[in-house]
Amino acid sequence: MSWIDWLITVGFLGFVAAWAVYVRRFTKSVADFLAAGRFAGRYMLTVAEGAAGLGAISVIAAFEQHYVAGLCPLWWNWLFTAVQIGVALSGWIIYRFRQTRAMTMAQFFEIRYSRKFRIYTGIIAYISGVLNFAIFPAVGTRFFIYYCELPATFDVFGLTISTYAVTMAILIGVSVLFTFGGMAAVMVTDFIQGLFTYIVLTVIIIFLISNIGWERISEMMLISPGGASLVNPYDTGKVKDFNIWFFLIATFATIYAYKSWQGQQGYNCAAKTPHEARMGGILATWRNQFLMVLVPMLAIFAYTFLHHADYAVRAETITNCLAEIPNSQIREQMIVPMFLRSILPVGLLGLFCAVMLCAFVGCNETYLHSWGTMLIQDVILPFRTKPLSPNQHLRLLRCSIITVAVFIFLFSLLFTQTQYILLYFTITAAVYLGGAGACIIGGLYWKRGTTTAAWASLIIGPVLASVGLILRTIYPDFPVNEQWMYFITIVVCMLAYVLVSFFGKRQEFNMDRLLHRGQYAVNSDIVGQPAQEPIRGFKALLGITSEFTLADRIVYMVTMWWAIGWSIIFFLVTAYSIMFGIQPQSWMKFWKIYIQISLAGGVLFAVWFVVGGLRDVRYMFHKFKTTIRDITDTGMVGSHTGKNTNGQDITDSSVISSCATQDGKSNKSC
Repeated sequence: MSWIDWLITVGFLGFVAAWAVYVRRFTKSVADFLAAGRFAGRYMLTVAEGAAGLGAISVIAAFEQHYVAGLCPLWWNWLFTAVQIGVALSGWIIYRFRQTRAMTMAQFFEIRYSRKFRIYTGIIAYISGVLNFAIFPAVGTRFFIYYCELPATFDVFGLTISTYAVTMAILIGVSVLFTFGGMAAVMVTDFIQGLFTYIVLTVIIIFLISNIGWERISEMMLISPGGASLVNPYDTGKVKDFNIWFFLIATFATIYAYKSWQGQQGYNCAAKTPHEARMGGILATWRNQFLMVLVPMLAIFAYTFLHHADYAVRAETITNCLAEIPNSQIREQMIVPMFLRSILPVGLLGLFCAVMLCAFVGCNETYLHSWGTMLIQDVILPFRTKPLSPNQHLRLLRCSIITVAVFIFLFSLLFTQTQYILLYFTITAAVYLGGAGACIIGGLYWKRGTTTAAWASLIIGPVLASVGLILRTIYPDFPVNEQWMYFITIVVCMLAYVLVSFFGKRQEFNMDRLLHRGQYAVNSDIVGQPAQEPIRGFKALLGITSEFTLADRIVYMVTMWWAIGWSIIFFLVTAYSIMFGIQPQSWMKFWKIYIQISLAGGVLFAVWFVVGGLRDVRYMFHKFKTTIRDITDTGMVGSHTGKNTNGQDITDSSVISSCATQDGKSNKSC
């Protein structure tokens, strides 16, 4: 990279770092650190959470997938997206979880089940999450080394130092710095990085389209053997791993494990109201449709460039560089970065490096915050009988974040990757998700779900997933891949939860107390005036409550009909393809139109989210400056008496905190 590219990269990092340092001054309580004070608006949630989810490793995983499977995953992702939209519109999981006012999922487990179960799930989720997270630095660091053409080693005072180790340490260190400001700093910096990423990726896509052209893409996408089409999703039977079954299982798991994964747990509890959390989820479906096209298209351009005769000479240079990478899996991960390095001009080269730096830091700071706080909140502090002071609590949280950073650094130095990133994600996440989904759904929606059933589900899940992980590690060619192992684990855990609850000792939980409804309602969580009469008819079916403004209803209905429209297209095309077949040339025409619509819509929504997001940032800073903190709001279950399914006394300090302070005033209704 030229000095201009380095200036762009380092300059933007410095700009975001300055914001992280500035926002840190507002973190004055544990609730600020864990949940940004619960002051986040829908647009900030949408943009910031999108940036947190778009990690450098996720970008490279998408490169891997689409370089192998072409445009076909976009088709199956549409089924996936339609399901996501339905889930978001209904407020599935996220609305009720925010109603509980819990700051971690394991805190909810203690309120709903028992303290021992909270500690156990905290341990399982922590192990699963940290193992899943542990390869993030390795993949991201390799990108920067190859993309920036850094030497393998350098000498300092006669000592040979590994560039890989030093670069990784610097990147993790920057992420830790951002995380020390707590969830507020994480959200604000992720928001800035998210906006920057959308703009730069759009510019790069426009540049690549103008230089490579759709005609060349069409030529290369249409050249594929039978059963391994790059454009026809119904002709992919010979595509290994990323075929139709991969996406169908992923779609099913989206519903089952929605919001179960705690890598971004701070976002789950940061919304200023349950309704705001729901609207943030609805807006996120539009954000995802934009990103779903931008990142995969980079892999499509790379495939075209490396296979088209017009670029044979330049492609050979890239191929020779890739051949020097000894590990075959790393070689596949670096195909698209090496392509971008060779084709992007000065300026864009630095902008894309800055985007990947945003992706690395944004995702890593969020995961460091989640797993570091989880160890303290859900494993260590439940054993204590005496509460910590706010300063002690915050110090312990930051120390835990450092321990996670040290572990992922050492793991990434020693780990050798032998499978696709997405498959590694699947099996490590399944250790927790396989059983957690049943416990969350049953706990939030079924008053008869029991603690015994939860234990059964979250014991069976880790055992099955661990067996699958071991088998695939020892036998890489084992016939059942990670995605199928995940599906088997889900089915068994669901059956275990339902059967144990149904045939075990009959117990019923007080759901009104859990969800702060009726006499347990919290004023700050109510939007507008409560309805005088219950919502009935079509609105009730859709879940449109009195909390919806006119603008909210418009957004809701447009999103719903957009999903319905594309779903109809999906099923009609599926039926026609099965009965008559569709020519590859027709598929290419469809993809061209779909990508054009997605890019145009993405630009419009980016502008909308910028305006709304800046308003949310202003609101958050105002609340931080004017709200009197409640030091009892620490995510611990303490002085509010209730009963769990074991008949034990439970308490919810978040209820006390919401009663103790409403913008510095007493909440008399509590």
